[in-house]
Amino acid sequence: MLIGVLSGAPAADADDLAQRKINPPLHRDRRAYASVVERIRGSKLDYGAAYSPGWKSETRAASAKAEATFFELRSSLLEYMTKMKTLLDDEKAYQALLAMQDCNLASDPAPDCDNKRRSAEAELRAAERRHDLEGFLGLEGPS
Repeated sequence: MLIGVLSGAPAADADDLAQRKINPPLHRDRRAYASVVERIRGSKLDYGAAYSPGWKSETRAASAKAEATFFELRSSLLEYMTKMKTLLDDEKAYQALLAMQDCNLASDPAPDCDNKRRSAEAELRAAERRHDLEGFLGLEGPS
């Protein structure tokens, strides 16, 4: 999710494009990000007894499979988002992320963006080390 924000590369597909529109503002608002993490953490797959999808539905066994898939996907998403929240809560990492976004998402980047980007990447790698998350952001270069 974050790599599209950091890399500055063109969007590969519609999903990548959607992530670029959603992730930057969400990563900039730490309280909103924390709120999303908690909402996902508390989410349930609950159809209720009267649920009718409007078509012939499968058995409860299929529902159990859907529930298992839901919890697997939720767990994976929460793992990523919890690690990202750890970095967003680190003031130095947060400021580095903002600098990185400012340069990568600007239509006309400032002349010193290359230096800011290198400095931000170094700080983000340091934050990964501080929080035992080395390699989480997929940043290249010396650690």
